[in-house]
Amino acid sequence: MENIKYNFELKSNSNSCRTLLNCYLFCYFRLINIKLFKRIIFLKMDPEQALKNLAMQNEFNVETGKVEPAFHYFAHKAGMQGVDKEKVAKIIADASKNSRYYLKQMEKKQKYEQQIAAMKEKIEKFWKDKQYVKSVQVIVDKKLHELEKERILSRTWVHFDLDMFFVAVEIRDNPELKDKPVAVGGMAMISTANYIARQYGVRSAMPGFIAKRLCPELVLINGNFQKYEETSRKFKAILEEYDPDYDSAGLDEAALDITNYLNENGITKEEDIMKLCHNIRMRINEATGITCSCGIGPNKMLAKLSTEINKPNGQYLMKSNREEIMNFLAKLPIRKIPGIGSQSEQLLNGLGIKTCSDILNHLPELYVAFTENAFEFFLRSALGLGRCYHELPEERKSVSVSRTFPVISKVEDMEKKIHELAGMVSEDLKHYKKKAKHITLIVKTHNFDVRNHGTPLDKYTNDEKDI
Repeated sequence: MENIKYNFELKSNSNSCRTLLNCYLFCYFRLINIKLFKRIIFLKMDPEQALKNLAMQNEFNVETGKVEPAFHYFAHKAGMQGVDKEKVAKIIADASKNSRYYLKQMEKKQKYEQQIAAMKEKIEKFWKDKQYVKSVQVIVDKKLHELEKERILSRTWVHFDLDMFFVAVEIRDNPELKDKPVAVGGMAMISTANYIARQYGVRSAMPGFIAKRLCPELVLINGNFQKYEETSRKFKAILEEYDPDYDSAGLDEAALDITNYLNENGITKEEDIMKLCHNIRMRINEATGITCSCGIGPNKMLAKLSTEINKPNGQYLMKSNREEIMNFLAKLPIRKIPGIGSQSEQLLNGLGIKTCSDILNHLPELYVAFTENAFEFFLRSALGLGRCYHELPEERKSVSVSRTFPVISKVEDMEKKIHELAGMVSEDLKHYKKKAKHITLIVKTHNFDVRNHGTPLDKYTNDEKDI
């Protein structure tokens, strides 16, 4: 049994109260054919929650006398290299101190601190037991050796990412916005910001009124998802020519294994691969009217990481060479690794681990402090070992799709959003020849209570109306 997950947020307002709902619609499906597609476009937070999720990422450090991130204002996105993090942190903190979500986040922070303290205690005891140290070192060395034997440098992956997608579409249709700071969204929430706005610290999943405080000249535009989906279809139609089985995590990005295409067309030299990717980007630009960046590497993870290097409207090829890969990863912040989120980052930071080289320098401690699966994931990531082949159907266990939208309260608006999500899932199912049969609605209130209700469909289907 497989599942598709719709994530969406509902929020209703009255004169005296505001009720927050986090709703998740799951559609479970059983595999009908060979291939399975997974799509995750994380949208998770309503406007207030997103604000507080950012706002509570700050606290006053008595030792330094500065406002510092406690919940990590993440400013590593392309175009945010020069952001004044302290200024952004103070503005966000001033806006939402002592809110309900703040208290919730502080509870989480205390929990993380307790976990870190327990890990440190465990590590301290570990180093005192010489026999245990020897046995762990043997295990770590063996795992390192095993994973190195798995390294594959003969494949070629390319990760394509449409630059500042939503905003780029709006600027394409209104060129007067080109030299202005622009974001798609409203005062409650923004989903994408252009590079000019990012220089002020504005980023996705940030409330619009906070973004306005960071950048008073910011132009906010309501999203038009019909336009975005139409542009995305043109984008992916081109990519499908080079890898029909491409992996996609959203409307604006996709990862292709072009190894077979290169072999079939006799393309072997790096300069020819770069030329091919450049030509694909130019085709995308011609078809969509917006720019695209790409990263090329021997596996899916390295290709994705490479995409960020020459953004926007650029490309980078990571050589299929272990030394170059390890040099690239050495100073890479752990948060940039796909799969490492805020919680893992905080726990690792608490142990003094901030880069991939730190991971490799603390392998025994990581083995002792984390689960075996987590340890192996960290080690694989630090070695640059990502997926080299598309997932087989039996490997994929869930499919997820979600969409950010402004505050709504009317039933008809909610139904419209469900139809939009159903359409996206239907499109994916048809493309990958799958059918679904079970739907579950999960509601999470502002008090973090979770309720759910599921119902089976009459038949397996990939029809939008049935879903």
